[in-house]
Amino acid sequence: MIRNIKKSLIFIGLTFLCNWLMVFLFLALGGQWGMSSSLIIGTAYMFIPMLIAILVQKGIYGEPLKEPLGISWKFNRWWLVAWFLPPITAFASFGVSLLLPGVSYSPEMAGLMERFRGMLPPEQMSRCRSR
Repeated sequence: MIRNIKKSLIFIGLTFLCNWLMVFLFLALGGQWGMSSSLIIGTAYMFIPMLIAILVQKGIYGEPLKEPLGISWKFNRWWLVAWFLPPITAFASFGVSLLLPGVSYSPEMAGLMERFRGMLPPEQMSRCRSR
């Protein structure tokens, strides 16, 4: 039990350390959120816990990965849930929103620029029109 707590604390500490260090270096080297490079940093940020779990399990403790981390390539009904629940939820919320008064579907995005006109400065509006 104590070993599992110690392993968990090492995992959490290394994960926070690596993630914070990566974001700090990104910002210190001139990176800004909203740039294309921030997409790469965000994607790498999400893989850090997986890499740290592998490092702690295999590298530090020398234990197998497959069983303790629940890695299995057999069919699992939860894979279907993970794949189909997000689109089902998106379409359901779309359908429910169309039932609300004043909401309509516009595939041409009619009126979108008029809605943004009051919220965005003129230079950003001109950039939106040029794309």
